[in-house]
Amino acid sequence: MSDVSGQTASTIEDVGQPWHRLVTPSQWRVWFASMLGWLFDGYEGYALVLVLIPALSTLVAEGALGLSEN
Repeated sequence: MSDVSGQTASTIEDVGQPWHRLVTPSQWRVWFASMLGWLFDGYEGYALVLVLIPALSTLVAEGALGLSEN
């Protein structure tokens, strides 16, 4: 096996450029797609929390949930 981590570190230090200049366009697209996936997953979880009680109260009889308006 070759030591890839040592080679990568010395290459970055030798170039003298900021890290974001060394990222390829393909790597940027993968990062962007993964960030969108994370964003939509978080939004979906938040949306489910917002509609949980109204949806359950519509589907289940009022007395079965133990939610009273008193």
